Amino acid sequence: MRIVDLSHLMNVHTPGWVGYAGNQMYYAQNLQTKMIVAQRIDTALHVGTHIDGAMHGTDGMGDMASYPLNFLVGPGAVADVSQHMDDWAVITPAMLETAPVEIKNGDILIIHSRTAGMDAATKDQVV
Repeated sequence: MRIVDLSHLMNVHTPGWVGYAGNQMYYAQNLQTKMIVAQRIDTALHVGTHIDGAMHGTDGMGDMASYPLNFLVGPGAVADVSQHMDDWAVITPAMLETAPVEIKNGDILIIHSRTAGMDAATKDQVV
């Protein structure tokens, strides 16, 4: 099995969830005044590459700490439905069924909807 890191670079241009403030990154201390360089990052939780635990949307389900690490590793499929997307589009079963990829029972499914707010120079960068 080949493990692929799917996390995207995070910077001030990384889009967040609709209505959330964007990332802010700045120097909290610098060499000239404090003799040390320290940066600060202010961000909402729904920014960049992340995963939500079941309890995020369902009462009585586990938080992320309750999932074993191997929950995030396994065979998978990437379904590209970006051609169907616009603002507030709903991903339907038909879109997944017609995506040019075989989705098997038990696959970790990654749905590529689109890269909103990112330009061509950064949308395909992976850490």
